[in-house]
Formats: sequence, structure tokens, C-alpha cells
Amino acid sequence: MEPVLRGIGTSKGIATGNVKVIKGIEDALKFQKGDILVTMMTDPAMTPMMAKAAGIICSIGGLTSHSSVLAREMGIPCIVSVKNALDVLKDGMRVSMDGKSGVVSLGERVATAEAPAEAAKPAVAIPATLGKDWIDEFIRGQFIALGSMDLVTLRPFSHVEFHPLFAKEWIDYLKELISAAEKKNIPPKTLASAMPPSEILCQMLFLSTDLKLARIPKEERVKIFAFFQALIDSLGKKDPFNIQGSYILHSQKEIDEILSRQFQKGTEDAARQLGRMFMAGYHLVNGLWSDIYTDNGAENYGAYDVSRRYGDGAVLVIKHLKNLRPVELWPERKGVKHEDVRIYCVYKNVKFSTDLISCHTVYEGDVIQGLVGWRVEADGKQVTSLSEIETMEQNFQEHAVPQWNMLIGLPFEELKQAGLKMRCSVFRKMREMAGLDWKPSTAMQEAVRNKPFDIQKYFKVPKGKEAMMEYWRKVMDPRVALVKKSD
Repeated sequence: MEPVLRGIGTSKGIATGNVKVIKGIEDALKFQKGDILVTMMTDPAMTPMMAKAAGIICSIGGLTSHSSVLAREMGIPCIVSVKNALDVLKDGMRVSMDGKSGVVSLGERVATAEAPAEAAKPAVAIPATLGKDWIDEFIRGQFIALGSMDLVTLRPFSHVEFHPLFAKEWIDYLKELISAAEKKNIPPKTLASAMPPSEILCQMLFLSTDLKLARIPKEERVKIFAFFQALIDSLGKKDPFNIQGSYILHSQKEIDEILSRQFQKGTEDAARQLGRMFMAGYHLVNGLWSDIYTDNGAENYGAYDVSRRYGDGAVLVIKHLKNLRPVELWPERKGVKHEDVRIYCVYKNVKFSTDLISCHTVYEGDVIQGLVGWRVEADGKQVTSLSEIETMEQNFQEHAVPQWNMLIGLPFEELKQAGLKMRCSVFRKMREMAGLDWKPSTAMQEAVRNKPFDIQKYFKVPKGKEAMMEYWRKVMDPRVALVKKSD
């Protein structure tokens, strides 16, 4: 059977169902359990529909788009970058989809022809000329993380749209923090404890462009970058930028202590319910922190070898939802019942990987059949029944949808001010340690006022792959000037 459509398969599995084309929350009532969700891209408003979907098809997206990440968590197939999906697929069509090959077919059978090899490649290749020192490794980690992303899917804004508006004011904000921390002699490890490790990496990624756009002299660029380097080094990670595909943050002693706690036996029902709960919590995080500060609310650690306890090939993956009630940003979310949720999953015959942005998770293998043990802790207390976990899912859903609609519904000027508060709140605990107010400065607020998003104004990306790669390498490197001028 010839495929009807072809895209990039990002979550393995085969599903057959009726197409439901979703353009917004108003389409929720028509969606039934077992339908194939077809949309341009998923967002938190679709949380209830994703929980019932047999599979997901998006017209844009990449390996680490939300639809891809969360489909893998729930063990359902997902195909993205299906360019004409919304033109060809109509409500009620019976289709089959193969999340491995990226093929969509009419009827009950799926054509299994592999997608073109180039479709599975990252959008940005990793430069082969990078060296091995600290900054070069950081740049390499950035290319890996960004290479699997489709920046078009970032909502309600991307960092390359929003951050240029207040780059200089943001650097002043960081310089004030660094100076105050030095005066108080606060150790890097103490400061690092005030922010999720993956968010430190994300803020370094943002910093690499902020420093250039703010036209900060080289000596100051390197000093500010060195501050973040000290934070990362204090964590003691062997692979600081997850270049090897793992996110190993816990010591063997800590993993042994975790394994000594009570774990529940893995079942298909448990795997699916844990996936749905994580999906709902992740979508809540998107609405609370936007797409670009997601790591402040969702991190993934692993894979840890636990074969001594569970047999050959067993790995532990830790999924951490945090900062779920930032009432300093969103007082309306006081009804979220949990602030911090940790999901411990032991898998067999499943490989896990991530990159510098730890919410970018990829699994090889069957996460539904491969779950052999699990444990959930909500605000430090163990949750053992699936009914309680379902209640957690429903609570997250209850808040995820209105929170997302509130965020994307803000008038443009209010959205930018909310974005400032979100980014500053990421540093709230760190700045409070240093005796500083965390809120956006007046200069920041004025800098973004009445300014549109205009990527072309700030980034002069040349044509041609090699020239483009060299341009972004220079943007990311604090040692190199962005333009030809005295450094």
C-alpha cells in the first residue's frame, strides 16, 4: 500500500484510528478515546485530548518537540513534520500510522517503508572542527541540543525573538548578581543549588547570544561565562553538557539509597498512567514557564545502570516536575496540589538519552512493556496507587489548560512583561541568597516596551550551510567577536 503521507517518525509504534483534526480547544468535545490527533503542533490546551489519543500527527516539529517527547513518555506513536497533513487528512478518515518509519496510510494497514534517511538527521549538524576545552564542549553540546529542535514550535515566543530586546539590561542584571555573590563569598555549589541544573545550562545557552547582542567587551564576556562555568563544575558531572546522551547527576551512593526505597511492580496500566500524569504535569510547566524556560519545571536524569538490582540491561530514569506553584508569577495556580513530583522508572530493554536541555528525552524500546518497577514521590511523600496518580493527572490537567490559554491570550505588551518576570524568577532563589531583589529592573521593563519581535534586526545569518554554521559557532563562543571590530 502506498503511503498517504510521510513525515519524521519520532515515537515508535503502530496505531489505527479515526482522524480528528484539532485546531484549538474548541475541538476538544469531538475527540474520542482512540482517535488519531492531527494538528499543526500540540500545546498544553490539548492535554485532555493527548491523554486519549492513539497517536499524534503534526505538520511541523522535530525530534524534541513537545508532541514527540510526550508521545514517547506515553508509549504512543508520533509523526511530525508531515507538511501537508492538514490539507490531506480530514475528520473521520480511517488511517494507520507507523511512528518508526514516519508513514501514514489509509485503512488498517501501515506501509512500512522507511522514511528517507535525511529526514531523521538533526536540522543542524555538529561541527567536526570543535576542540576539547570547556567552552568548545559547551558549544558542541548546544549544537546537539538545538540540532534536534524546530524553533518554530516554541511558544509564545522563542529566545531568539524575545531576549534580544533586553540583552544589555539582562547582562547588567547578571553582573549585579555576580558582584553581590562575590562580596558575600557564596560558594558556587551553594548558588548552583538554587536553580535546576538543566536550567543553568539553558541560561548559559541564552547567555551566549545575550553577551554578543549587548556588545559586552571580551574580558567581561569571559568573566560572566566563567561564573556559569563554576556553577556547572560544582555539580561534579562527568559529562557536563550531556554530549554522550546521558544526564548523570546522582552518585552511586544516592542511586543505591533510592533503590532501597519501596518500588511498585511495573505493569502496562502503570506505565500508561505514569505517562499521562507526566504529560499533564509537563504541559502545566509549559504554561507556567513558557517553552523556553521549561527546564525550570521539568528535568530528566539518567540513565542509571541498576542491573545489580533488576538484572542485565535494567536502567533507572528519574523524571522531576518542580516549581509547579510559582504564585509570585501566577496567583491563580494556588489550586495546583503539588509543588514537586519525582517519578522513578526502572526499564529493561529500553535505552534512554537526552541532551543539554534535559527535557529533550528520547527512548529506544518499549517504555510500556519495558517498565519493571516504579515509584512516585509527591512533595516528598510516596504515592502508591494508580488512582491517586490519576487524581494528580486530573489536577494538572485542570490547571494546565487555563494556564496555557491565559499565557498565550495575554496582550503583546503584557506578554513581554510576563516573560521578563518568568526569566527573572528562574534566578529568584539565587538572587535572594545574594541579598538582591529578583524582580525585573525598570530598565528591563522599559527596554522591551513597544518593541516588536524582529529576528532579522539582531541576527545577520548568512546563506549557505557552512557559513551559517560558522556564524552560530561565533555567536555561541564568548571568546570571539560577533562582528569585525576591536574586542
